[in-house]
Formats: sequence, C-alpha cells, structure tokens
Amino acid sequence: MTSNFDVIVLGAGGIGSAAAYYLAKEKKRVLILEQFNINHNKGSSYGYSRVIRYAYDNPIYVKLMRAAYSLWFALEKEAKETLYIKTGELDFGLINSPSMQEVANSMRQENIPYQTLTATEINKRFPQFNIPETMEGLYQEDTGI
Repeated sequence: MTSNFDVIVLGAGGIGSAAAYYLAKEKKRVLILEQFNINHNKGSSYGYSRVIRYAYDNPIYVKLMRAAYSLWFALEKEAKETLYIKTGELDFGLINSPSMQEVANSMRQENIPYQTLTATEINKRFPQFNIPETMEGLYQEDTGI
C-alpha cells in the first residue's frame, strides 16, 4: 500500500466519494479518510434513496446541480444501471414567503423551468394534499430519486 497520495479526500459520503472517483479517473492517487464505517447512519448519504434537484435557494447550488445531473447520467450509462428516476418535486410555502421567492429566483436566474402553482392548482393536481389558500407551490419536473 502506498503512503504517497496526490489528493486526500475527507469524507466518503456522496460528495467525497464522487470527488475521489473523478480524481482517480484522472489517474490521481487518492486517499479517502472517513471517520465512520462505510454505510454508517450518521450522514446525509445514509439510506436507500437520495434526491437530485434544482430547487435551491442559492443560485450557486443550481449551477452545481447542472454539472451534477450531467455527471449522474454519465455514471448511470457507465454503470449500466438505473440510478435516476424522474419524479418531479413540489415545494410549497406561504404566498410570497422569502424562502419560496429565493428558490424561484435561483431557478429563474439559471433558466431552470418550473411552475408556480396556486393552492387550488396544487390540490387539484395532487389530491393527496389539502393546501390552504394562503400557500403556493413551486413544481420542477426534473427532480428525481
């Protein structure tokens, strides 16, 4: 085992593992340091499914997700496995709430298509909900698990 590395990655979660994977593809010698056992239940990567989405309140994350979607689809092709199932995402909150406006502004700024839905539209389209008229929703169709 070598003790010389080009890069040391801290954390073997989703981001750390992806960083190590792509560095290794570039022929870098990579060491991943993880404080817990692999498949531990203490991080955001625990469990059977994760969500991939564009709906973030900061445009920097929306930009990051543009690259992430491309890489995700490339990995899916390379692995010959279905890794993404398109589900769509509905976020809802009070009409004109700052958090809803920030998410909408971030997607608009990055030209990500989304729909703004009234409570009536949400309740009709998603009958499992009973959203009061004081709320609205943002629907983005490319979200997946």
